Amino acid sequence: MNIRANNGFFVCAEQGGGLDGRTRRDVLIANRAVAGIWETFQREPNEDGSFHLRTSGGFLVEAVNFGGGAITTTSREKTDLGRWRLGLDGSIVCPNGRHCWRVRTDLDQPYVDATGLIPGVTFRFE
Repeated sequence: MNIRANNGFFVCAEQGGGLDGRTRRDVLIANRAVAGIWETFQREPNEDGSFHLRTSGGFLVEAVNFGGGAITTTSREKTDLGRWRLGLDGSIVCPNGRHCWRVRTDLDQPYVDATGLIPGVTFRFE
């Protein structure tokens, strides 16, 4: 599955994942016009209605501190840091329930982090 951001581009997990968002911004970036391997994710549903997202490299997308900051793709084991929910407005809601994914258009590249406030930026699973 691919994720398209409201800027019209696909979300990419750079290098297929394995990157720490605490030390770099480009863990997820919404700048790909065409979806390839790094723009492919697996959505893994949980019994409580949340889901985990796995990158093409087998890493899980997680919110540092449950949301409000960076996103990381360093873990291969499911944790509560990666329990996302889909908001009614199309936002991808963080485990803390207060923040959501945001495309940072105020930076040099359209990086995706977990600093959005609900209602947030919409994403579409394709």
